[in-house]
Amino acid sequence: MSVPLVERGRRLVDLQRSRRSGSMEDWPAVAKAIKDRMDESGTSQKQLAERSGLSTATLREIARGDSDRRRSAGTLAKISEALGWPSGYLLSVARHTELTEVKPTESEGGADDRLIEEVRAIRELLERIDARLSK
Repeated sequence: MSVPLVERGRRLVDLQRSRRSGSMEDWPAVAKAIKDRMDESGTSQKQLAERSGLSTATLREIARGDSDRRRSAGTLAKISEALGWPSGYLLSVARHTELTEVKPTESEGGADDRLIEEVRAIRELLERIDARLSK
């Protein structure tokens, strides 16, 4: 299925605006990838919100693809995983890179990932302590 000429033109204009504003992410491409995957799988925004842990308002804004607001790598990873893709998939779509090239920087989610790992380690430790106290 080919993309209508008007739609291709709109995407090109959006991409050029992004580049002029210093942002190299292609949010319309991210929106299209999300919509296509949701259509393929029959997933509603509500279901995607539940799976990703994001609000339907956030997903709606991203799915429109017309917001100037940047999204974190962590947010895109949650959506990617909820749609059955590798965590870096939507970030690679946004940046027009190969999936293997996408490595979030510290400010894009690395600190969040470390925090999540620390919380998991604390949870495991508490579970072991609780198990010992229960004996």
